[in-house]
Amino acid sequence: MLKNFLKTAFRNFWKQKRYHSINFIGLTVGLSCCALVVLYLQHELSYDRFHHDPDNTYRITGQAGYGPWFPIIGKNYAEQLFQDKFPEIEKVTRFRRSPRKFIHYQDKKFSTSVIITDHGSEFFDIFNFEVIEGTVDQMLKAPHSAVMTRQTAENLLGEAPYSGKIIQWDTLTLQVTGVLEDIPENSHLDFGMLITHRPAIDGAFTYITIPAQTNTKHLESRIQALDVATNIYDTLLDVRLQRLSGIHLEKALTYEMKPPGNKNYLYLFSGIALFVLIISCTNYINLSAAIYSGRNKEIAVRKVLGGTKSSLSFQFLLESVLMSLLTVPAVILVVETVLPLFSNFLEISFENIFVSSWQALGILLAIAIFTGALAGIYPALTLPHFSPLKLLKKGGITDPRGLRIRKVLLTLQFTILLILGTGAFFVNKQLQYIKNKDLGIERDGIVKISNVYSIEGNDKYNTLKSRFLSNPNILGFTTGIAPGTEDYGLRYIAEGHEERTDALSFGTDFDYFSVMGVEPLYGGFFNKTEEELPKVSLLVNDHFVKLMGWENPIGKKVTTSPGAYQNEHFIAGVFKSYHSQSLHQELLPQFIFVRKTRRFPSENILVKINMKDIQASFKAIEDAWYEIMSDSPIHYEFIDEDIQAAYKQEEKVGTLSTILSILAITLAVMGLVGLAAYLAELRTKEVGIRKVLGAPILQLLILLNREFIALVILATIIASALSFYTTSQWLDTFAYRTSVDFIVFPLAGILVFTITFITVCIQSAKTAMQNPIKALRHE
Repeated sequence: MLKNFLKTAFRNFWKQKRYHSINFIGLTVGLSCCALVVLYLQHELSYDRFHHDPDNTYRITGQAGYGPWFPIIGKNYAEQLFQDKFPEIEKVTRFRRSPRKFIHYQDKKFSTSVIITDHGSEFFDIFNFEVIEGTVDQMLKAPHSAVMTRQTAENLLGEAPYSGKIIQWDTLTLQVTGVLEDIPENSHLDFGMLITHRPAIDGAFTYITIPAQTNTKHLESRIQALDVATNIYDTLLDVRLQRLSGIHLEKALTYEMKPPGNKNYLYLFSGIALFVLIISCTNYINLSAAIYSGRNKEIAVRKVLGGTKSSLSFQFLLESVLMSLLTVPAVILVVETVLPLFSNFLEISFENIFVSSWQALGILLAIAIFTGALAGIYPALTLPHFSPLKLLKKGGITDPRGLRIRKVLLTLQFTILLILGTGAFFVNKQLQYIKNKDLGIERDGIVKISNVYSIEGNDKYNTLKSRFLSNPNILGFTTGIAPGTEDYGLRYIAEGHEERTDALSFGTDFDYFSVMGVEPLYGGFFNKTEEELPKVSLLVNDHFVKLMGWENPIGKKVTTSPGAYQNEHFIAGVFKSYHSQSLHQELLPQFIFVRKTRRFPSENILVKINMKDIQASFKAIEDAWYEIMSDSPIHYEFIDEDIQAAYKQEEKVGTLSTILSILAITLAVMGLVGLAAYLAELRTKEVGIRKVLGAPILQLLILLNREFIALVILATIIASALSFYTTSQWLDTFAYRTSVDFIVFPLAGILVFTITFITVCIQSAKTAMQNPIKALRHE
């Protein structure tokens, strides 16, 4: 019996190959989107799952005494965890990041990210990385040991074996004791070399393993209660244990090792796959009427010869599931083809696990079977219920209830199209607003040089500055925090006000305002030369002045870090507020401390270059840097890249929604082609009569499109309400945003109807233009 059903199914596929081809393509696209989302979800949910005990390993994070949450804790807190004061802690390790320096081996040098841990560390008892050379119980046993990743070892040391070789890093002589496979992409840790050393650690990434039944809230409170802080900067106002397996999808803390993922992306991509699959399924259901309208006599004969409703339902359901399963090889091929583009778009390296994992292939087959059953359930439940007498009449397969269902599905399809289209429009409109928004600061031609922590001392800074400015392609040189760089609030008390923690602050030199194009407003600072200034001058933005309600802020006292380590400053000038953070945030009070002498630069060096010859300007930067900082690799980028990085998620959403809208429209048009042909066929006799009575072609085409007008209008109303709500909610995440233009919604509806009208007209023209005698003849 099954063999007969399969043979019948393949015969019908060939007989109605036009409609089945549309269904095949639609289901292939829908399932391909699902397959890509499965790859994405598998990658995101696999983060740090490969370690020894990811669900019982925790990172200790803390809210520092001056406001922000850090993924690190002070050295005094970390020390206590090694002293058996917490019997529930089974394993503990700590490490810190180091500024990048060159690693030297013989006459070669190489730069990579370095983390430093204690000798004898339990690092590899907690983290499970693949070992190429060495043993985990010996690699970190001795001081001044170095464990490299494969890429670092190959680039620096050449050919294996690597263990035992001696390298130089900073002032240390290190022995290579092991090599790891490159750190997997689905790890929140990221480093090229791990060394054992015991420097002064101000703050450490600290991880512990505890039994599953441990009360984490109680442990958090006990760690927080430790009275070991030496100053306000070390004091933990709050402590939280982050489960290792969940770090990647939690909110980013200040100074993470690696940017985390985003839960909203999981929902977004799942929603995208669902939308495309819905459109594919609605196409299938709508086209099923056209496909089975040519099989009414077959169904009637089967019923006359004793075919049961259940056997007929099974036949139709089998055909639908079989069609869906036949798309699986095409889906795997599509995934293989588009995976490089998908990987580049998300900046994630994916593997097509559907060709290498039976479990993944099983998931894809299960999705295909479910999709096929979902798409075929309507014809399977309705068609067997028609009487043989109706089925033997031309047009007898039509059913008012079925037509109503198809109208509902079409309305759903149009609604999805409109939501996607208008959503894509407003996302891209906001992105354009961001690009054109005046941030109040110079963006063009400003290069940010990071990795500047090794510039210690005012003399070295001034030497470097003089060397840079000696080149005509370098137009300006200063230090400071560039817009888009992560920063955090400063505790302060303004004269006549209570303590606050909302000020963004950094130290810089006299040239910051001219190099960065920050507009000075008033104050004695701006009328003096650098020689006339005191050691430290405090300048504030006009937003801070407004918050304080001051008419004349010059000379007002501001106490920073109030308490044992407080400093008192007096306002020397006011500058115009600029956006130092993304447009998601409101303007904040900002303090800029101009110092005549500096122990080290403030976060970055900022260089204004000659944009007419960028290549020569970059060469000037590198030459000047390595002449003074020969042991520190340079890392530089335009600050505009930093600014745009804050909107990377929105840019991906905008690109994705645009691509999806085009894809959804293409699928919808394909479905409309088949459905229009079927609906036109149902009205063949009516069209013939109207032509005999003198109806022109245009009138007939409008007649055949009339029901689509009502559906598009209804869909426009529904989609406008839903899109307006979701778009407004998304735009509300920006403190500075574009407007929602209501005219967009009816225009989108007109556009969808225009596409529909043209598609239906092209398909219906054959019926409208045929000889009415053929339509009216008696069969």
